[in-house]
Amino acid sequence: MKDFFSLIKFDSAHAKQGDVLISQPLLLDEYFHRSVILLADQSKKDGSVGFILNKKTNLNLSDITDDISFDDQIDIYFGGPVHTNHLFYVHTRPDLLPDARKINTHLYWGGDFEKLKYALSNRSISQDQICFFSGYAGWENKQLKDEIDQKSWIVSQIDDQAVFSKHKDTLWTSTLKTMGLKYQIMADFPESPTLN
Repeated sequence: MKDFFSLIKFDSAHAKQGDVLISQPLLLDEYFHRSVILLADQSKKDGSVGFILNKKTNLNLSDITDDISFDDQIDIYFGGPVHTNHLFYVHTRPDLLPDARKINTHLYWGGDFEKLKYALSNRSISQDQICFFSGYAGWENKQLKDEIDQKSWIVSQIDDQAVFSKHKDTLWTSTLKTMGLKYQIMADFPESPTLN
């Protein structure tokens, strides 16, 4: 089956901040298999930072912090294998969270954690405006470009609101299916080819 994917001509694109990276079907890495990663920071000098959008953990925010009062269950996603004991967040509310880093026109990451606790407690920020991650995916300078050139990743875009969707478990398939016939073929590729 590897020969099939080597015949497909990927659109040559280099990722920029705000793009998503979609793993190709035969990337079987335990962390990145069928993942969609939001590229949150892209620096020619320092490398790249991204968050896996579609790998929900069994944890929610109340499991890891006692000093935020809120009623709703807030899910935590596995953002990547780097610093998994740290909490990261992507949001649309830089007005409430000073020092947030801009990803694109509407998306930001990080910001003042004390202000975040207050915003969650008084419900001035809602779950369709923020998503939490344990860890992140990171690449050294030029490493990501090399992986894209080796066809490990497909570069695309998604609607910003998809970052906050409760149904991100289908994001890998649904994103590929919007990208044209050759990507629809990939989307339908069986998860375990050896069982087919």
